[in-house]
Amino acid sequence: MTFRDQDFGLVRLRIFGQFAYKVVNPVQFITQMVGTKGYSNSDEIVSWLKSIIVTQLNDTLGELKSKKQLSVVDMPAYLDEIGQMLLSKAETNVTEYGLKIMRIAELNINLPKKSKTP
Repeated sequence: MTFRDQDFGLVRLRIFGQFAYKVVNPVQFITQMVGTKGYSNSDEIVSWLKSIIVTQLNDTLGELKSKKQLSVVDMPAYLDEIGQMLLSKAETNVTEYGLKIMRIAELNINLPKKSKTP
């Protein structure tokens, strides 16, 4: 993910973490995911959920940057807050599909190591 930092300019962020989800409304899940989206296996659903989470993470980081002047070096201090905001935002996007994201864990945001040039 690309992030515009006040001190470093445009930086590429590496973001890792885990999430857990469950089907809370099976009829709605089958209707929306299988019927409307055409997803028929868990890999497709996990991939879709990852895209939702990445989109909402981008929004969350932008919101924190705007409200708290969040910079790359501040991010480790905000991981819990980022995770909670992300969980809340992602939840609103998956409820209509009969899903619930139960948790987001082990969130880690860092910069890629620079490669040495000869």
